[in-house]
Amino acid sequence: MTFRFYLYPMNQYKTLFLIIFLVTGTLAHAQSPFDILFVDDEELKENPVLNETALDLVDVYLVDSTYKRRSERHRLFILGAIIRVFGYRWQTIDRRRIKFVGTINKERIPGRDSDLFTEYDVNYDIYPHLPHYIDVALEGWQARLTTIKGRKAAPKDNRDQPPYAAPDSTTDLTKYRLHSELTPHVDSRDALNAFFYPTVAPMHLARHPNFLESKPSVGVYGNFVLDCNHRCHPEIHPYEVLWWLDVNRNQGQLDVHEKTWHVGLLRDVSNRFKHWSSSPRTGEIAIPFVFKMDNRANVIEWDHQVFNGFSNEGFATLEINDNLSYLEVTEQKHELLNGEYLTIRTNGSILGGGIAYYLSDIATEERTDGRYVTGYLNIPMSVKDVYTAELRMRELRM
Repeated sequence: MTFRFYLYPMNQYKTLFLIIFLVTGTLAHAQSPFDILFVDDEELKENPVLNETALDLVDVYLVDSTYKRRSERHRLFILGAIIRVFGYRWQTIDRRRIKFVGTINKERIPGRDSDLFTEYDVNYDIYPHLPHYIDVALEGWQARLTTIKGRKAAPKDNRDQPPYAAPDSTTDLTKYRLHSELTPHVDSRDALNAFFYPTVAPMHLARHPNFLESKPSVGVYGNFVLDCNHRCHPEIHPYEVLWWLDVNRNQGQLDVHEKTWHVGLLRDVSNRFKHWSSSPRTGEIAIPFVFKMDNRANVIEWDHQVFNGFSNEGFATLEINDNLSYLEVTEQKHELLNGEYLTIRTNGSILGGGIAYYLSDIATEERTDGRYVTGYLNIPMSVKDVYTAELRMRELRM
C-alpha cells in the first residue's frame, strides 16, 4: 500500500505522527485498516489526520448514488425557471453523490426566525487532510474553471493557484474546503438539535454534547455540485449522510478501541431538490468495529434517536442478499468466530421493517496484546425524512 501526504507548516507534526503510526504498526504485524481504531480518542481529537483516517473506514451509499438530472433550481414560482436560464442553479459536477471526509472549519446554524423560509440550511465548510479527498476537492474547484456563466466564472488572476492547483508544502489546506448544506426535516429540527447535531441557534458545535469542539472531523455523503447561485463554487449539497466519532466524552470504555459513532441519514426538505432528494431516502451505512477475543461480553449499544417513518417499498430496492436481522426486539446475539459472540442491544424496537442490519467482513487480527475480531455493522434502511443513531462499541467483563 502506498501513502501520499501533502505537508503544510501548521500540520507537519500531525502528518509525521500518522507516518510513525503506520510504520510502527507495519513492523508489529501485518498492517490492517482497523489499526486506526486502536488510537486513543484524545489523540484522534488532537490530530485530524488520524481522525479522518478512522472516519474513512465507514462505507456508505444510496440506491440513487448516480442520477440523470443535471441541475436543480430555486422553486420561486415562475421566477425560479427564469433565473435558471441565466445560470442561477445547482449544477452537478458528474451526476454522482460522493463520500467526503474532512474537518469543519466554519459552521452556520440558522435561528428560529429562519423557520419562516423553506431554505433552512445547516451549513459547514469542510476541508480535507487525506490525499484522496484533497483530490476530490481539487476536482470540484477545477470544475468551476470550466463553467462559463459570465460574472460567475472563477477569478482570472488565480486560476493556477490553490484551490485550482494541487497543494505544496506551503499550502493552507482550508483553501480546499467544500461547502456542505442541508435543510433538515421541519418537525424534526428540535429533536435533531437535542439528540444529534446543532440545527437551531444559539446551539453550536462547541456546545453540543455530541461534539464539544468547534472544529470536529466528520464524514458526509451527498451531491457533488457547483452552486451557480453563488459564483459556482463546489459544494456537497445536499449532504444526506453524516457521521463522526465521539472523541470528547469518556463513556466508560475499557479499551481505546471501544468507539462511539454518530450516524444519520437525512433528506433535504427545502423544495429545491425534488429530483435529487426525494422521499424515501434509501441506502446503507457500514460502521467498523473491533473486539478482543478473550471471552468478554461484546456489545454494540445502539440508540435510535430521531426518525419519522420507514418505507418497505424503498427498502426492497436495496436487494440485499445477506441474512438480515430486523429491529423488532431490543437484544439479539450473533456468533462472530470461534465461540466469540456479539450482542446488538437497542434502546427500543422498531416494528414494521424498513430498517435492519447484518454483520460482514468478519476477520481476526493478531496484535502484541492478543487476538482481535474485526468487522462491519451494516445498516440498510429506507427512511421517510430522517434517521439518526448513536452506536457504542463496548466490551463488558465477564
